[in-house]
Amino acid sequence: MWARELCSRTVQASGLHGNNIFGNAVATLSIAGLVEPNCGILNASGNSPQATDNFWGAVTGPGADPADTVGGACDQNGSSTVNKPFATEYQ
Repeated sequence: MWARELCSRTVQASGLHGNNIFGNAVATLSIAGLVEPNCGILNASGNSPQATDNFWGAVTGPGADPADTVGGACDQNGSSTVNKPFATEYQ
């Protein structure tokens, strides 16, 4: 089991950069009911923030455990989180 981590090195109004983001389980509501999409960032802002150069828990980037997901069910209300390029190792 991964420990929950969000160690921010650079937080700017336009996004998050240089972080270790993994081990999160964010439950969200959908039309079908309660969903737990494993979101590293749950973006319901309606904007497209930059979340680049972050380590998502796997060398392959955001996705299924042990990594955290970005985009897809984690982007709501017309949001679109930009996550590439991503870091391939713990920072």
